Amino acid sequence: MVTYDELIKLAKMSEKSLGLTEEQLVSFVKNGAVRAYKAGMDKRKDEDVLAEFNAETKQLRLMLKKKESGGTAQIEITDADTYRAIDTALAGMQKLLVSEWKKANALLVKTKFQEFKATCLLARVTGIEGSQVTVTINNIEAHLLQEEQVASEQYAAGQELAVYVKSLKEECGGCDMIVSRKDPALVSYAVRRHIPEVDVGNIEVKAVARIAGKRSRVAVWSKDFGPAERCTKRQDKVSNELGGESVDFVEWYPEIKAFIASAVKAEARDVHVIESEKQALIEVFKDSAEQALNPQEEVIKLAQELTGYRIEVKLVSRDESTELPGV
Repeated sequence: MVTYDELIKLAKMSEKSLGLTEEQLVSFVKNGAVRAYKAGMDKRKDEDVLAEFNAETKQLRLMLKKKESGGTAQIEITDADTYRAIDTALAGMQKLLVSEWKKANALLVKTKFQEFKATCLLARVTGIEGSQVTVTINNIEAHLLQEEQVASEQYAAGQELAVYVKSLKEECGGCDMIVSRKDPALVSYAVRRHIPEVDVGNIEVKAVARIAGKRSRVAVWSKDFGPAERCTKRQDKVSNELGGESVDFVEWYPEIKAFIASAVKAEARDVHVIESEKQALIEVFKDSAEQALNPQEEVIKLAQELTGYRIEVKLVSRDESTELPGV
């Protein structure tokens, strides 16, 4: 049987697509239900019938008003054929509304996607259904699919979070905007929001590497001062925006050997580069490696993403020979 909650969902669709308000649609359904009942038999045409939603079950019910000696009584109508007719009519209306809503919404979403695509914006979580999270950006619904969520994050209705507008998904006449919480662009966005020197241009973000939910590394540059130290003072705020993800900053250098050493963030004795193959071997002092390269796999992956070079690390003692045959 028709429930009030189901009708309100349809009302929201109709308001966007057909211009009907919630009040108008509810009234339309109630009047239609009364007409369906009276059409069942000629003798019902003059009966005083009221359609209303049960306060507890929220189901649509028909009430017959009858005059009695003590006043007027309301008797619930239980005719099964009438209710089946009402449900059939509502199913047809629902199909029409969904179709019209998809058309209107698809055009709106496509237009907004062209405005928002490849940018980071603040959104609010408005729905969670299974593994899919729905967010709203400037009154436009978007979907944060499971594959675009960060595994370590928990999402809740009403929560505000930054998202990257990634793609548009079109199917069955509908159109959905897809957003991400994994994209590296979100790191740059958080850095700009929480580090004033970056926002005004005194510090430039040169490269970002990210293992979503675990660790990010940001290469920064400034012509006036050491930018990594300045940024590190506010790294907690950046980390909080990324759901607690570890974020650290390194200096960017135009000279590739210096940049590779900086990206690894360990004390290096030397860096050997094969430019034609975009490969590098960095000699790192053992006594500085334990903390800087922990965990080594993540650190090297981030350094490779930052620099664009495939990096191999060799641990050396401070008195070891620097000769590397064949490099």
